[in-house]
Amino acid sequence: MVTCFHKDTCLGCYLQNHHNGDKELLIGITPAGQSLEAAVEELMSEVSESDKVPETISNEDLRTALTEACEDVDFRWIDDEGERCEEQPETNEHGDSSQVWFVLEWGDD
Repeated sequence: MVTCFHKDTCLGCYLQNHHNGDKELLIGITPAGQSLEAAVEELMSEVSESDKVPETISNEDLRTALTEACEDVDFRWIDDEGERCEEQPETNEHGDSSQVWFVLEWGDD
């Protein structure tokens, strides 16, 4: 079984408890006004680059979990004041931009 949930949308330095635990993977993508389908494709790509996710989890199950996690997420950019905007804002003083963070979890079944 595989599940996924939206953890937060923020700069990486503000993400709380952002270590990968056993049987979980933290993944982040840049919010850029993309569609649900485009966001899921980006997340699938991120997951495919990880050697942590068991090969026994099917792409279909991954896609379903990621799609469900993305359904209510706002993928617009976030400016330095925390406001949503349609175009990419200037980066913060550290050169970071906001990320939409998800936690993918899986069990033994």
